[in-house]
Amino acid sequence: MELGAPEIARLGTAGLAAARVAMLGTFRQDRSPRISPIEPYIVNGRLLVGAMRWSAKAADLRRDPRYVLHSIVTGPDSGEGELKLHETAAEADSGLRGDAAEAWWSAQRPDNAIVYVLRVGQALFVAWDIERDMTAVHRWSPRDGYSHTTRTYPWRGRQARPRPAITHMGPATGEGSSRRRRGTRLTCPAQACRAHNTWVCVRRLLDQRLASGAQTGGSACVLPDLIHHSA
Repeated sequence: MELGAPEIARLGTAGLAAARVAMLGTFRQDRSPRISPIEPYIVNGRLLVGAMRWSAKAADLRRDPRYVLHSIVTGPDSGEGELKLHETAAEADSGLRGDAAEAWWSAQRPDNAIVYVLRVGQALFVAWDIERDMTAVHRWSPRDGYSHTTRTYPWRGRQARPRPAITHMGPATGEGSSRRRRGTRLTCPAQACRAHNTWVCVRRLLDQRLASGAQTGGSACVLPDLIHHSA
């Protein structure tokens, strides 16, 4: 794939290296699908994943080596690219297994952990350009080679949903500080985050609260279940 579709290889490798986790799909014994989080490693141009030998996903791959892998996406409009691979998995030889010195299985005995090479029969990478409302789809397979298409973002032209104006999210000033808006109590969990001096609202959750009737105003305190980050 690195030779036939270097752009997919570059984008996919960067995404896997950044997240360090991906989702692996396998077949259960009754042919229903199973999905499991795994840690992918790229070693000598090969994509490796490991599993404990007694795990359900290892049993799945022993019965049926077919797999599908999907990279992690952390939000609905994050702009993160999506890598999708599928083909079959094969057990890695001892040399390739040993070359992954930083992998978690390096601390395990071979009879405890099994390492697989994921062969790539089809690869797809979806790149999102949020600013331009565009998406680019890169495809590759050994039979059909590489192709690349672009299209407009799926919801271009839809009427934008009104969003609350957020002017400032100040630091929490005391344990359980709160503000009342028309009978709705909004609490900042200061106790949980004394080390953080700035609160950042997740707009999507505010939208949900507004839709359910909570009135927050332009600079309301952060709701207790919102994600927060230090400045």
